[in-house]
Amino acid sequence: MVEARDDQQGRVRVFPDDLRRMKDFGQDGLQVHGAHEPEVDAVLLQRGSSEWTEVKTYDHALDPRLNGIDCIHGGTLPWAMARLDRLQYLISLGYDGSRFYGIPNQPGYPTVSVVLRARLEAAAGQRARALNFTARTDRGVHAEENLATCWFLPPFDASGFERAVAVDRPDGLLNVVASPTDFHTHARNISQGKWYRYRLRTDRVDDSRAWSVAPPSDLQSMYRLAEAMVGRHDFSAYSYKCASPNRVKRIDRVELSHDTTGITVDIEGDGFLRHMVRKMVATLVAVGAAEFDLQEALNLLHSGAPRGTPRSAPAHGLTLMAIRRQRQ
Repeated sequence: MVEARDDQQGRVRVFPDDLRRMKDFGQDGLQVHGAHEPEVDAVLLQRGSSEWTEVKTYDHALDPRLNGIDCIHGGTLPWAMARLDRLQYLISLGYDGSRFYGIPNQPGYPTVSVVLRARLEAAAGQRARALNFTARTDRGVHAEENLATCWFLPPFDASGFERAVAVDRPDGLLNVVASPTDFHTHARNISQGKWYRYRLRTDRVDDSRAWSVAPPSDLQSMYRLAEAMVGRHDFSAYSYKCASPNRVKRIDRVELSHDTTGITVDIEGDGFLRHMVRKMVATLVAVGAAEFDLQEALNLLHSGAPRGTPRSAPAHGLTLMAIRRQRQ
């Protein structure tokens, strides 16, 4: 039997050698459910003897769905494999997308994760562990609000850290706020939806945060397509090089508002595929310009076709406005 033991430092140490794949240890053992690439501070494994074997660890976040190890015989360890003394933080931030090559680290290029990590670690005086983001915006996409989580180890000056993080500086990040949060809070499981806004300029005025297009000749068809996009659909045709196995998403709002300067498109939904918002906007623009047939756009929406929509709208017109938090 594989046995979980407390190492007297607040950690329960059991795990397979390959941390990227949770394994069933057998009928009389322990079973780990729903995790991938976890971060664990230290890991030991016992296989039916008193010998503990050290294994390698990875600097990835503990999957929030992994609330413990379920014993087949009925026991449960609710905080297995996590540092119980860690200080978990929820980070709210905006950013100027023109300054960054997206969220993830890309050697040699400025990214949101690299700049945020530098700010957090300068304020904390230690490594920001398990830094993860709720929304992974592409290169050039702006944000009014994105969320991230990470954690630190004691001793830790919480108030000093929070004040230092919030200080404005010319690094491209905006309105950064660090708030202590629950032990199990994780950036990837706190969202029940996202709100994006895309700005179109039709007045021929240069705008670094808008796509300049001709005034639509068929505004009514744009409104019809926007209305049809609301609901649950297979948005495969409205994505680009997306690896997600689940292409069905629920869109709660597609709202077009126009004035003398242009059109603002607000889109809210429970989840989005890669380039999905930009593909939706590009199709709306093409339909409004009578360059793409409305019925074809509707067919692609309702059929779940793998491709067929116009090229994605430019990234610089898109802003992540807010993350809709799960109710606690």
